[in-house]
Amino acid sequence: MKKVIFVLLPLLLITACENNPTISEETLDITITNYGAGTVCGGAVVAFNDKVYRSYEGGLASIDEMLNINENDMIGDFDPSQVYHIEVIEDEIWFSLTDYTSFNEIRVLNEYGTQIASYEAGILPGDFSNWTDGDNSWVFVANEGNYGSSNGSISMIDQDGNISHTESIGDVVQALEVYEDKLIVLVNNSHKIIVYSITEDGLAMPGIEVSTNGSSPRDLVIVDDIVYFTNYTTTDVKSFNLFNYAIEESIPVGASPEGITLNGTSLWVANSGENTVSEISLSSLNETKHEVGSGPQNIAIHDGDIYISRTHYDDSWNAFHGSSKINF
Repeated sequence: MKKVIFVLLPLLLITACENNPTISEETLDITITNYGAGTVCGGAVVAFNDKVYRSYEGGLASIDEMLNINENDMIGDFDPSQVYHIEVIEDEIWFSLTDYTSFNEIRVLNEYGTQIASYEAGILPGDFSNWTDGDNSWVFVANEGNYGSSNGSISMIDQDGNISHTESIGDVVQALEVYEDKLIVLVNNSHKIIVYSITEDGLAMPGIEVSTNGSSPRDLVIVDDIVYFTNYTTTDVKSFNLFNYAIEESIPVGASPEGITLNGTSLWVANSGENTVSEISLSSLNETKHEVGSGPQNIAIHDGDIYISRTHYDDSWNAFHGSSKINF
């Protein structure tokens, strides 16, 4: 059963420093679509080929203006239980696949859904980021590893398709992002950031580690030498300065913040433990919450609009999926 809701919401404005809420007069046009029990979606939402795609039944399917899933243009047809992460890199779709034990692979598809590459990765491959310098390129893969085992690593795939792997670097390698000639890595259960220099030969080891003081970092976006990253335990967005390697700001957001992205002059954060996304002004660091439906996970930007994937669970751990859109 599909439910579509149009919402015009008053916004709650929270000042980051004082955490003192006031009511904004602004309203937004928000579309909320719930797909119902039994629909297998996962958490990915990506902009690709002038459309927005949602992870669905082991692949990607486009969604229309009303956030309905179009099953006729599926890209990928994998076992839904093994699809762990999906991302677009330079007009290719990269799938992380795992059976949570011995099967951990990357599959790369072109826009027509044809597989063009396959790689064996580390334990629980997840996030991707890529670096290019002339004829040299690398795709980096965050291999999360087993929780509590400190066996997370990074796989590195060069321009010729050769793959290599780092040694273990910590407990749950959650997310990574290339910025200029650096790779910034969040290690969730080790509560740290690692910054590596990137060369044509790969990563310069051992990198520089900075503690996040027990924050459980999750996802990141980089703006003008500042890394903004979400944190489960401290329920905030912190800023990390790539010039002096100092954590400088803490901006309170909602429960269990996950995905974060930039749209214009604002950061957008998916608060997965509730029904909101947070909008953070980069100029003031003030936070505004928008209600978008239960379990926001990840965020994509397309034509200036905000698309949100959602997943939440009932008391019996049955999964329910949906999508939301903030229309600008």
